[in-house]
Amino acid sequence: SSQVGSRHGDSQVVLWAMNFTPPPRHAGGGSGGGLDAFLASMCGGQGGLDAIWSNPMVTGIAFHPSKAEPAHLAATEGPVRDGTFDVSGGDAVSYRLYLPPKASEKEDSAVKVVGLFFHGNAEVCTSAGDIADVLTSQGAALLSIDYRGYAWGTGQPSLTKLCSDTDECFAASQKVLDAAG
Repeated sequence: SSQVGSRHGDSQVVLWAMNFTPPPRHAGGGSGGGLDAFLASMCGGQGGLDAIWSNPMVTGIAFHPSKAEPAHLAATEGPVRDGTFDVSGGDAVSYRLYLPPKASEKEDSAVKVVGLFFHGNAEVCTSAGDIADVLTSQGAALLSIDYRGYAWGTGQPSLTKLCSDTDECFAASQKVLDAAG
């Protein structure tokens, strides 16, 4: 696992991610052509592991998308804000931002930490209310992010796009956090 952080004004954004590194690919072809040739023969062509990870049987086991309606879509005020991040291929990934009480309510309530939360495969971004309550009561914000096709997001969840979607959502989160103040 790895941790990536960046600063946003006086706040710190921290992202934890599990890294998957596929086994090394061996060059070759024909008989004894290594892992790529073996996987290509199993998957009906080139693509190796990507073809396996994209197989509907595998994604059907890995993902259990649920739909949810955004209650705070495009909100610019209040402690909860819903929206989407654009990701490659024209799809959108839904998110919910939970903010601590406003500075006007508590003297020292400036957000010091923002946690990015990628839920389990059978949840949606709106399911993080209990976690958000604990964090926001301590002055932290929580940005709960879905997979493609979950909640009000579009597209199909994909193991091969999971890491790139995470990178794209993390980069786009800076704009959301700027707008939230």
